[in-house]
Amino acid sequence: MDVYDAKQSQTCLICGFTINHNKQGRFTSHLKNEHNLTLDNYLISYFYPIEMVTCWEDEKKNDFENVKKRIINALLATT
Repeated sequence: MDVYDAKQSQTCLICGFTINHNKQGRFTSHLKNEHNLTLDNYLISYFYPIEMVTCWEDEKKNDFENVKKRIINALLATT
């Protein structure tokens, strides 16, 4: 599984745009302005299962153990 690390050089998998890092949200802004995507949607499409990116706020507060289980299961499924 590829891992997204905002501190590393990034190349947009859609158009090839390259940036040294995502500091100040430059890569995120590129995704939004050029491809009408949020960083979450990009990560879901190209890096991780949705369970690893999307955690609903009320579920994180009220049932964090279930959120952890879903993330662990998603990680295990990708190995």
